[in-house]
Amino acid sequence: MKIDASDSLDIFVDSWACWQPRIGKPARYASCRGGHYEKADIDEPALKDVPAMQRRRLSPLARVAFHVLGQCADMSKEEPVVFSSVMGEIQRTQRILETIATDQPVSPAAFSLSVHNSISGQWSVIHGIKAPMIALSPPDGSAVAALLEAIGILLESTYRAVNVVFYEEDYPEFYSPFLTGPIAAGALALRLVAPELAGNRTRRWKLQASENTHSGAEPGGALQLAPLLFGALKALEIAEPQSTWRLECCN
Repeated sequence: MKIDASDSLDIFVDSWACWQPRIGKPARYASCRGGHYEKADIDEPALKDVPAMQRRRLSPLARVAFHVLGQCADMSKEEPVVFSSVMGEIQRTQRILETIATDQPVSPAAFSLSVHNSISGQWSVIHGIKAPMIALSPPDGSAVAALLEAIGILLESTYRAVNVVFYEEDYPEFYSPFLTGPIAAGALALRLVAPELAGNRTRRWKLQASENTHSGAEPGGALQLAPLLFGALKALEIAEPQSTWRLECCN
């Protein structure tokens, strides 16, 4: 899919959910589905639909990703999911690296749960979903790569709804001189639908390659779309290493 500054793509958001971590306070959770808006302060996701044995294997990052995704996806249907995270299970990965550094054996289970598509695999297996699962690591945490991937799936016409989930967790202290992560695990999920499924309560966004440079554009991040969902912003410019994008609310 080739896009230049004159192109624009419509995105139809059928439902969304957001988990925002806060220092010393419960996380702020908000969602909107079928026109019903919900918000609450929650200490941790309950995930009652996940069997206890499998729930214990989920990391804090996987739990918040599962929570927001479960509020958006139509679990009665086979729906693809695009998972987007810069570092993924970085806490698990760091523990494995520290284990290797001390010449200790690495648990195969720990390794399998640390790879970048581990959360997507767990979601697919636990819920018995055979639709495509895609795990991305976007530049600067940009939301654009996942949105374009979802649009491409919808344009293929095999599926008429696609879920997108952005998630990131706090980085180990080792990375603090080089990278700045969130204060704790956070996530944001969207259910995107084909135009013919859009209703009066469906939000329409327009995504366009911007002619502007990085000046004034926001860096990427798992929760960078939250102000658009909450109505605090009408448009957002997203900076990537070699391009800038404009995402605009149209209703």
